Amino acid sequence: MDQDELTHECTNVTPQDETSASNIRPRRKATPSTRAKEMYQTSREEHCRKLDSVWKNVESAVQALSRAKGEQFTGAKTHLRASYECYERATARYSAFLEKAKTFEARHELQLQQAIDEDREAIVSEKLREATPQERDKAHKTASQFSLSVHSRASSRSRRSGFSTISLAAVQARAHAEAAKARAQFGRKEAAMRLEKARIEAELEVLQHEKEAAAADAQASALEAAVEQDGGECVRPHPPLDRTLRVSSYITEQAAIRDAELASLRAPVIHPRKQSLEHAKCTFGLEFQLLLVMLISGTVHLFLEFIECLLVSQALLLQRLLQLLNVFRYSWRNLSWIMQQGPPGLTAMTVAVEWSDAAVVFPLCSGDGVKCRCSNCRSVKDST
Repeated sequence: MDQDELTHECTNVTPQDETSASNIRPRRKATPSTRAKEMYQTSREEHCRKLDSVWKNVESAVQALSRAKGEQFTGAKTHLRASYECYERATARYSAFLEKAKTFEARHELQLQQAIDEDREAIVSEKLREATPQERDKAHKTASQFSLSVHSRASSRSRRSGFSTISLAAVQARAHAEAAKARAQFGRKEAAMRLEKARIEAELEVLQHEKEAAAADAQASALEAAVEQDGGECVRPHPPLDRTLRVSSYITEQAAIRDAELASLRAPVIHPRKQSLEHAKCTFGLEFQLLLVMLISGTVHLFLEFIECLLVSQALLLQRLLQLLNVFRYSWRNLSWIMQQGPPGLTAMTVAVEWSDAAVVFPLCSGDGVKCRCSNCRSVKDST
């Protein structure tokens, strides 16, 4: 719905309608809706942009007329008049739009626009009078005859021309300042009215609830009085509990329920057999770690003996290599059996000792009593 439809709806009221409305309720002032206000602001800004564009053309025509010489005066003056006529049509449309709005803000904008139009009309009229060649020639002849009067008229004309040039910028600045001031003022009023409207709506809502509660209490009191008059017994309702008491009682009840649930829970029972199995697993894990450490140390020991045999003879190297393979097969067979079923009779310590001291388990003599490390040679060296 545009502004014309809103104005038509507000003004299209017959006398019969006014009489019937006055009999029912007093006539109230029409308030435009939010959508109507938005449409008004959009239309007003569009009119203002058009006015600024047309007035810029008028300013350009005024400057062209000031620079015109000789035969150019006629064309410049015609162009200025045509530009100002376009401006008058634009401002007439804007004034008609503000008059149709019929709001306080629109009336204030209309007064401001009328003042601006009067100033701009005076500026254009002054420039048109100054641009007349006959007046300039007459002023020149009068200046040659009456120097004093010409000097005074020239000074007054220079003052007027300077005033007209300065007044253009001054009028524009004043117009923009007044428009900004008016927008700020109406913005503050609008914000205050919105706050007041929100406060009134909240108070009305509270009053409505209080009214409903009071009506319910009055109805209950009337019913109770009627019951008592008939000789019956009236059951009084319990007084309403405080919100704090309700919250505290709810918390107490929930805490009691939670304590009962926790008390009903039983501690988990660990079976002795399961506990023994877990202990055995833990012990077997420690034993397995010890086995790995000793196997690594035995491997290093046998590797050093293997290097030593390599330096002595190839036959001894072959025998030692066979011995090393047998020890690997024997030890890793026991180790895999331990990892699968656990050590029933053979412990990790026994396997590790057999692995680290392979020369004792598989004695082999190289024939060299000095460099051989078998048990017989070592006993001979120890005795000597």
